[in-house]
Amino acid sequence: MTVAELLLLHGAQVNVPSGSENNIPLTLACWKGHRNVVELLLRNHSNIEHQNKAGCPPLMLAARFGSSLVCSVLAHSLLF
Repeated sequence: MTVAELLLLHGAQVNVPSGSENNIPLTLACWKGHRNVVELLLRNHSNIEHQNKAGCPPLMLAARFGSSLVCSVLAHSLLF
């Protein structure tokens, strides 16, 4: 079990922004290219349309920082 799974198991909320940039866990996972965490957060109803303070949604962050695998996961989630 990963730390992210453990946190969710114990009630962590997936859409609570943190820090001055208004990022939620999904935007941070996309920015860092953590595909498995992105998939986990999406399965737990993370807001795929959330925008951080700069107006960047998760897909834009994944694309900007070069994570094609995360982009594919997000695009698939947006379509289905």
